[in-house]
Amino acid sequence: GPLTNPAGARYQLLGTFDGKRVEQTARVLGRLGSRRAWVVHGHDGLDEISPCAPTEVAELREDGTVRCFTVRPEDAGLEVVPREAIAGGDADENAKRLRSLLDGERSGLRTAVLLNAAASLVVVGQANDLREGVKKAEQFFRVNNLFDPENVTLMHHITQALQAHGLMKRDKDY
Repeated sequence: GPLTNPAGARYQLLGTFDGKRVEQTARVLGRLGSRRAWVVHGHDGLDEISPCAPTEVAELREDGTVRCFTVRPEDAGLEVVPREAIAGGDADENAKRLRSLLDGERSGLRTAVLLNAAASLVVVGQANDLREGVKKAEQFFRVNNLFDPENVTLMHHITQALQAHGLMKRDKDY
């Protein structure tokens, strides 16, 4: 499971199915060598930052302390979406929804992706807060241009930076 991540991730955004375990899980991540993490549980039961409801967060800080707080989609400048807007379907339906997301369609799914991407950027220190994280995530996921060569180059640079700081293993390390 995520607590025994073979990639050796020291910075993590981790969802938990049990809201009572958020803080405890963050403390365990610290003991296992994580430097910074957000452990999250949506009030609606999602094991991610929910675009539909408030989400409990236990933040493991680099000094080893844990701070607990609640985030809402509005904190990131996003609107709350109904749960049905992110519900999955069969394989064909999910493939269509993913294609629409990649084509830039504004949807509940897009809100969920932006919100969780923003939190990931906060965890790794590339954004100061969720609003800034959403702006950076939107820039990265340029509407209708996700696979634009400029974005592929940006992802390559991000990967190199993570590897250089020991935050991501190189292929030869596996």
